Amino acid sequence: MVSQPSSAITSAADADQPLARRLVAARIWTLLTALRLSADAAYRPRTGIVELDRRLLLTLNSAGPATPLALTATLGHDKAQLSRALKRLEQSGLIERTGLRGPVRLSRAGEKLNEKMMAIAAERNALLLEGIDAREADAFSKMVRRLTERAVALFAKERALAGDADSRSI
Repeated sequence: MVSQPSSAITSAADADQPLARRLVAARIWTLLTALRLSADAAYRPRTGIVELDRRLLLTLNSAGPATPLALTATLGHDKAQLSRALKRLEQSGLIERTGLRGPVRLSRAGEKLNEKMMAIAAERNALLLEGIDAREADAFSKMVRRLTERAVALFAKERALAGDADSRSI
């Protein structure tokens, strides 16, 4: 059974509230959960890979070669999870790496699979934006950028207050 995002957070009464009175983080979390679940349903049958592997491939495609340590920080997963994913991808011939700590890069097969994933992403993007005009999409993009900047700053502030030595980044 595939879990569904909670609709309690996005009730009709909540939608009528001014943005400042809504729980913005909860609404974004619901959106992200819905996008994540639908992404898995779209990508896994067409690519045969799990979410973390897909995120690794997409990250390597956009950022280029990276060390496992850098990928751990970028993706927010622990070293053990990342190590298992890298091993899977290497055994599948989708990545190449020099040693356990050396840079990881996409292989030709990984690049080809990434092209397929980008085509799926373009299809999903078109469906998500259907009926939303360019002005609304631009306003949403700007708001997401601002909220991301504020969330990163909030995370740093809260981590500093807690004396947290966690090396993860957003």
